[in-house]
Amino acid sequence: MDIVFEPPFAMQHVLGIGLLAALLAVFAYLARTRGVSRVRRGVLCGLRIVSLAGLTLLLLRPMRRQPAPETEGEPCFTVLVDASASMATRDLGDRTRFEAALDRLDGGRAGFLRRLDGRAQLRAAVFDDSLRVVPFERLAAE
Repeated sequence: MDIVFEPPFAMQHVLGIGLLAALLAVFAYLARTRGVSRVRRGVLCGLRIVSLAGLTLLLLRPMRRQPAPETEGEPCFTVLVDASASMATRDLGDRTRFEAALDRLDGGRAGFLRRLDGRAQLRAAVFDDSLRVVPFERLAAE
């Protein structure tokens, strides 16, 4: 587990602004609280400095970085194909949108497999009202 800081601007600027605010808080308590006891003034000043330190820390945007968990087996690349009623529209000549998508996918399947180079499992899923995972060979039947 790593803690990293990703401030919105340079870390030196954030720390400088925090230090300046703390110095202004000390000056304000020393100059303007004449009728207050030293203990009370110190406690109030300390609380304000702690608050400003907390705000400065938040401006630094601390984040916990942890490595991604190792996955078991080879990764899976899923191609989603829309099988809703609109895909039955014949607006691509004499073919439906679904047939055109299958032709495009079938032509590109070898390219997918070649690019993945055995590093991932390739599968397909069709969806309309629900999602169904199907082998590539059965896509045309859907």
